[in-house]
Amino acid sequence: MTQDPLALKIGENIRHYRKLKGMTQQGLGGEVSLDPKSLSRMEGGWRMPGLPLIERIATALDVQMWQLVDRDRQQAQELEELRAICQIGDLTDKQRQLIIDIAANCVDYFRQGDADTK
Repeated sequence: MTQDPLALKIGENIRHYRKLKGMTQQGLGGEVSLDPKSLSRMEGGWRMPGLPLIERIATALDVQMWQLVDRDRQQAQELEELRAICQIGDLTDKQRQLIIDIAANCVDYFRQGDADTK
């Protein structure tokens, strides 16, 4: 049996946001009426959740449904928001670029951290 790439992506995102919120699989499972074993299989990309379950999980994790499906889109949006913020105030071009570089390095660092936990 092979993993569906979308199921894997959704599972990785569920795990990411669950850990950000400081929740265990048992805690999240309890909030969405799902046993921890099923949640573990979902986070591993071995089980594809249906839309109603994705909606319940997103609500429990205080995120939008699309964030569970496409976290890269959110990271790109956050970098664009940061770029817009950097345009505000009396920052020099060098200072703005430094802030953007730091943010990009943070995104890379956290992505690597996600990869290390797999």
